[in-house]
Amino acid sequence: MKWTKLLFDAKENAMSAVYMHHHHHSPLRRRVRYGLGGLVWLGALLALIF
Repeated sequence: MKWTKLLFDAKENAMSAVYMHHHHHSPLRRRVRYGLGGLVWLGALLALIF
């Protein structure tokens, strides 16, 4: 359950990062945090596939 929630949070962060990227008035720190969340999401996805 915890793993699923982690995955979901990471996906939400990644989507937020994409949204924020198209609206350029987000603080750099937040963008970095969302970027890391996106990397975690991608890594988890790859781990599940392979």
